[in-house]
Amino acid sequence: MNDVAAPPWLEWLIAAAFATEDGLRRLLHAVGLTGQFDGQPAWPFAVRFTDYTLRLDLGFARNVGWTVLMVGAAFLLLSVAIGVRRLRIAGFVVAALLLAFAPWPRAALLFDTAYPTSFHRTPTRFDAATAAWGRPLYERHCAGCHGVDGGGDGPLAPLLTKWPPTLNGALLWQRSEGDLFWRIRHGVRAPAGLDGAMQDTMPGFAAALSEDDTWAILDYLQANAAGASIAREGLWRYPVQGPDFEFRCDGEAPRRLRDLSGQRIRLIFGGVGLPSADEDPRVTTITVLNEPHAAATGCRVVSPQAWATYARIAGVAPTSLAGTQLLIDRGGWLRARARPGAGGWSVSDLLCRTERSGPGPASPAADLLGALIATMDADPVVLLRGRKPH
Repeated sequence: MNDVAAPPWLEWLIAAAFATEDGLRRLLHAVGLTGQFDGQPAWPFAVRFTDYTLRLDLGFARNVGWTVLMVGAAFLLLSVAIGVRRLRIAGFVVAALLLAFAPWPRAALLFDTAYPTSFHRTPTRFDAATAAWGRPLYERHCAGCHGVDGGGDGPLAPLLTKWPPTLNGALLWQRSEGDLFWRIRHGVRAPAGLDGAMQDTMPGFAAALSEDDTWAILDYLQANAAGASIAREGLWRYPVQGPDFEFRCDGEAPRRLRDLSGQRIRLIFGGVGLPSADEDPRVTTITVLNEPHAAATGCRVVSPQAWATYARIAGVAPTSLAGTQLLIDRGGWLRARARPGAGGWSVSDLLCRTERSGPGPASPAADLLGALIATMDADPVVLLRGRKPH
């Protein structure tokens, strides 16, 4: 992760814009002005706010911020002027001046094409079993064009009017879940050919895939992209959350991984002949098993689906996952991986990091796990566009 996080005021502005749009979508649906589309309240407009230009050009972002402040001040003055007669003329004049001299941004730079599903969110919140379910669906319906590993090099790619994009890079983080959901279900139209005319460059699969099938493919693609990033660069260029699963601790009712929000988590992938995990008070340790293993104690899950999904994220074959350890930070993001047989952690195990990631606060030289934990806490993942990380 080499990108630099945006200034706090810009993060607030972007978060407020997206929250306003999503709130408007829900309000219009609640009062009956819009219906559902593909299982969730629809976005009824052809455009929506985009943060891309703001992050690309801070000068443009400042102009947008000043415009928001000046428009807000103008409406506040108008409200006061309407209620206070002696201030009416002055209030109207100042409000008009604020609106006239605000640095209004170009709408084309501030808005992007929207679809009815643009604000849809996955109902599973990235689930390990759902991602495993999505793999055969992807291979059946998508791999012919996009390739078995999502590299855009499937056997049908040369026959298309436009070469398909890679699905194991930045695309999944540059677009919202809802936009990707729309493209799978309803297809893509884009300029293609020498004349640049709009053509159908990808068919829709709504007739072949259910809504749940579509979300499962997107969960699988996110896991696959994380593993492809490790294979290419040796790190998670774009962070990925720990896929959810149900686990059980001795003497306790079953819980889900997402129930541990705010805690640091260590996942240990166990197997026959491997020792049980030592508890550490700084992390919640969960043993993940591919098959029942009598030596496993404490918190554990036996799930071939979770095993397969985490193997893909770790960039290894399922048969090579045993003995691997993964660290999840307080925000639920996968941050570090210890390889089987490594004998402990090292500073190179931090695979999700930024340029400003350092060793963190001082810790004993032998306590490399402590150093990794300190670094994770000091350099948290910053969310963009609802779930897009820096």
